[in-house]
Amino acid sequence: MAGGRLDSGGLGFWLLHHGARDPRAMTVFVDVGELPDDPAQQLAILRELLEKNVTTPGAVAGYYGVVPGTSNCVLCTRLSFENVESEGDALGTLMATLISGVDKTREVLQLVLDEMVKRSADAPLERV
Repeated sequence: MAGGRLDSGGLGFWLLHHGARDPRAMTVFVDVGELPDDPAQQLAILRELLEKNVTTPGAVAGYYGVVPGTSNCVLCTRLSFENVESEGDALGTLMATLISGVDKTREVLQLVLDEMVKRSADAPLERV
């Protein structure tokens, strides 16, 4: 990720400015967490995040992704500086909103993993 990590509210944030391609805005990335090593758990997490991308308005709620070359899941959103009095205040407000949203997402993802563990514990062993 471009730039250094900024920690706030127990979460990591990265800021990316796209220069002349989007001069009055910045992309804000929020660390959601690392994907688990287990491929089945990865699939469940990624499916949940992809479904969130479809069921929530991206322009309002952002979108989820994985940082290329890592297993780090992030929430991404565009912060426009059009019609704002203070860019710093706008960023602070957005970060506070994202902290709440990511905490809720982490709770949902943990429920997905817990349900997987429960189903695997309840499933009878297959005979080979």
